[in-house]
Amino acid sequence: MKRFFFLLIVSSLFFSNCKEFEFEGPKNVNPDPTETKVTLNFSSSNDGEKSFKVISGETLTGDSQYYFSFWLSPSKGDSIALGTWLVKDSSNNIIYQSSAIENGIDIKFPRNGKYYMEVSGNIPSVFIFNNIKIVVGKTTDPPPPPATATSPVRLYNLKLKEDGSATVEVAISKAEYQEHSSKNWFYVRRTDNTGWSTNNAVVSETDSIRFTLTFSNTDDSYIEFNAAYDDGSTGGIWLKPSIGNPPSILYSGAENTPYGGSGSFFGFRIKRISSTQMELRTYSGILLLSTGGSTPAPIPGNNGDGLADNFQIRWSGYTHFFKTTSTSPTFRYKIGSTGTWTFLTATQLTSNSSYFQVEIPTGTSGQLRFQFGTGTGTNFVPANSEMSNSMYWENTTGELVKNI
Repeated sequence: MKRFFFLLIVSSLFFSNCKEFEFEGPKNVNPDPTETKVTLNFSSSNDGEKSFKVISGETLTGDSQYYFSFWLSPSKGDSIALGTWLVKDSSNNIIYQSSAIENGIDIKFPRNGKYYMEVSGNIPSVFIFNNIKIVVGKTTDPPPPPATATSPVRLYNLKLKEDGSATVEVAISKAEYQEHSSKNWFYVRRTDNTGWSTNNAVVSETDSIRFTLTFSNTDDSYIEFNAAYDDGSTGGIWLKPSIGNPPSILYSGAENTPYGGSGSFFGFRIKRISSTQMELRTYSGILLLSTGGSTPAPIPGNNGDGLADNFQIRWSGYTHFFKTTSTSPTFRYKIGSTGTWTFLTATQLTSNSSYFQVEIPTGTSGQLRFQFGTGTGTNFVPANSEMSNSMYWENTTGELVKNI
């Protein structure tokens, strides 16, 4: 019996001493991006080296005149990181939201101010980056408005869905009735003078409203819409599409063209190219947006210009691709408008001979200005006709510009 109690005491001491080595499981079930294989990347001259890999809760800055490029690593190879991106302004309005998982985004903020970004996913491993604040400020004068302005309307983010329907994002300025900005705003619409719809909900901001139009990819259909505010009268007070000198190109040009009352609407016509490709054009035929259709395979890079921009510039992390007809192109870049040009060697892709590839040095930070063309040094001749296809194009300087 004494031997039994002795063994019992020894066993108790042994297991009590081992307790500190027991695995108790994770204390925080939320995934920590610093402990995964996925990293979020962005750099700005105001943020220094720490911002090359962004962490949750970080603050970034940049110039609102140019695109901001964000990407997840790994950004190329057989296991590209993919996630869902969400960007909101300080009033909690959605500025950008992924419709499908993607490696990176280019985003041009609509105005100065504070924005918040989150990106999460599980490819190649679970990750989340959240509460990232982006302080946007303009440091240079904006370029002059185009001669054929759609103002006060902006159409963007045209998407064609598998069921044959399409969507386009719409932003309309309240400037004409800015003194009534706080009223209840809504939008109205019709298609080919049918399907009249009013009092449709919008996201109402201080100086504009935002909403999404949904329609079918039906050739020659004419979509008409307008914004209005509720003053207590039937139908409310509408914006005047004919206002301005010249008026918006989304105004058909006559009160009853093409339908009765068309002078009270902004409008665009659908040009159906195929079941997977379409264009939006003005009543007079000016191209506004396009999407879908076949593209060269494979398109280098995971981010950058789209079909409407001729896929002119593509990028994947610090690797950049540009499309050119030149047989021996040259490429140069600098940081900021007062930086010094540096030339990089361009290599033609064997998988897609329309593109050449360059490697922007890892850690390059700030307002990236770049050009491609022919020659070097003082003999460099930029390929303006090709570069102007890109969404990064700055007409006043003849340079491609983005925040990196």
